Amino acid sequence: MPTAVRYWLFQLPGIAAVAALSAWAAAVGWMETTWAIALFAGWVIKDAAFYPLTRAAYRSAAARLGPRIGQLATVRKALAPRGTVVVDGTLWNARLDGAAVADSGSTVRIVEVRGLLLLVTPQPTDDPADLHPQ
Repeated sequence: MPTAVRYWLFQLPGIAAVAALSAWAAAVGWMETTWAIALFAGWVIKDAAFYPLTRAAYRSAAARLGPRIGQLATVRKALAPRGTVVVDGTLWNARLDGAAVADSGSTVRIVEVRGLLLLVTPQPTDDPADLHPQ
C-alpha cells in the first residue's frame, strides 16, 4: 500500500473525531458554524503539513517488513525449482533462478522479492560474500 494512503488511513479517526466534535459544538451553539468549519479545515491542513515530516518513517517501516535483495537464506525444503527457505527465522516460498536444484540446508541469495515469493540463486559456501552478507 502506498505510503500516502497508509498515512491518511491512520489520520482518519482523528479527522472524523474533529468533524463530529466541531459539528456538535456548532449544533449546540458553543461555536459559530464558521469557526467549526475553520477548526475542521485547520485540522486537515495540520495533517497535510505533517505528512512530509513523517513520510520517511512510514517508508522505512514498510522496508523492514520482509526480506531484502542480496540477503542470504537457508533452504528448508529442497528447491527443485520451488520450495521453501528460512530468512531471519521466517519461512518463505522460494523459486530458484536458473539453477536446477538446491538441497535442504544449502545457502541461497535473494535476487528478487515478488510478493510472498522469493527468487533466489545458489550461494557457494566458499564465496567471500558469505562473510559480509548484504
